[in-house]
Amino acid sequence: MSDMLAVVAERPGAFGLSRVPIPVPKRPREALVRVTHAAICGSDVKLLDGKLGTPFPLIPGHEIAGVVEEVHSEGAEYVGQPVVVDILQSCGGCVPCQRDTHHFCQNMVEPGINTDGGFAEFLIARVSSLRAVREVPLDVAPLIEPLSVVLHAVERLEVTPRQSVVIFGGGGIGLLLLQVLRARGVERIALVEPVPERRAVGAKLGATQVMAPDDTLSEALGDWGFFAPEVVFEAAGDLRAFEASLKIVAPRGRVGVIGYPPEGTVPVDPSVFMRKEIEVRGVLSPTYDWDEAVRMVGEGGVNLQAVVTHRPPLSEAISAFDLMRKRASGAVRIVLSCDRGATEGGNP
Repeated sequence: MSDMLAVVAERPGAFGLSRVPIPVPKRPREALVRVTHAAICGSDVKLLDGKLGTPFPLIPGHEIAGVVEEVHSEGAEYVGQPVVVDILQSCGGCVPCQRDTHHFCQNMVEPGINTDGGFAEFLIARVSSLRAVREVPLDVAPLIEPLSVVLHAVERLEVTPRQSVVIFGGGGIGLLLLQVLRARGVERIALVEPVPERRAVGAKLGATQVMAPDDTLSEALGDWGFFAPEVVFEAAGDLRAFEASLKIVAPRGRVGVIGYPPEGTVPVDPSVFMRKEIEVRGVLSPTYDWDEAVRMVGEGGVNLQAVVTHRPPLSEAISAFDLMRKRASGAVRIVLSCDRGATEGGNP
């Protein structure tokens, strides 16, 4: 068969399922990956709306797992291997790459962001971007990508076990943050999330306190003996959550901005940084934490299954995007089954 099913975004707001040619690896160390599963991230919805500045037409999808079908020239050892795909395919030669900040590469190739991605039955990826996942079931392996983002976030914010933490947002990133913090020995973690089903998952995963954002946060946290947390993660991509983060963080505390906000700005009084001596640190993307993410999942330190709430086939991708957009039915991470011949729920 020479063609495949794929989600094709023609322009902002215009996307659908199409049959397109199966890509062919043509450059040295390019691999053809048979995509078995791909997860829908909140940023995919923003991408389809044209809010991320990505080129069109495009096959989106950047949380990808599959099996290597073939490689061009070098890398034959990967054929037949279950893998996830590191979306940050840097050039290695620009100034950011030379400074060992590859995630700021000026010539970055990002499947699903600026080149065709994983909401399809096949994908082209560089061999250097492949990460073996022999001990991680492929139906949850796409979440290795957001887990590596979370590991980077915890490192960036320098969280220690004795500190108290508030997480705004109980989506995929927020719930993975919660699990990693618990695995690192952090005991006092509050989760702020508007969707009741997501709060329930957070409670099961070990949040010390769960609350809706319309609660009076200072009172709720104070009643719990948690007032003024040392670390706050804004993982909701919400402007109001960012404002609240600056208000509730403790003096000399740190705010980690990890969510993709909508368009717009918030008024910030610069004196809050002076009076409280607080820091705001951005968290952009996964860096060098893929192997650690795979290890944590393989050893049972993180439960990816708890974050996957829906598992439709690729043929139902359009309705799945609508579900994600509306956050209906308690949707957290939706994992599409993309392989026409794979068995749902594990490595083929």
